[in-house]
Amino acid sequence: MAYINMTLWGIPARIIWGDTLRMTFNGQWENIHWHRVGEPLREQVNAFMDIFKATDDRQEAKLSKTDKERDIDFRTNSTGQQEWIFK
Repeated sequence: MAYINMTLWGIPARIIWGDTLRMTFNGQWENIHWHRVGEPLREQVNAFMDIFKATDDRQEAKLSKTDKERDIDFRTNSTGQQEWIFK
């Protein structure tokens, strides 16, 4: 009944069939509007972005070097542009 109502009203929905008391999952239905708005693609992109956020956090921890440990230094010139200084 929920699948029919959501589909007829044009609401993107994923209907999950299961037992809430036993916490069992038997299946799911996604209506046509769910695919129309690109929900599966959005979920994949969000999962991909979470992976990149996790790797960025690890890289930032590795890149936190002191000025003496860096081979390249930056300074800002009079026009506001950054210049690289190689040691």
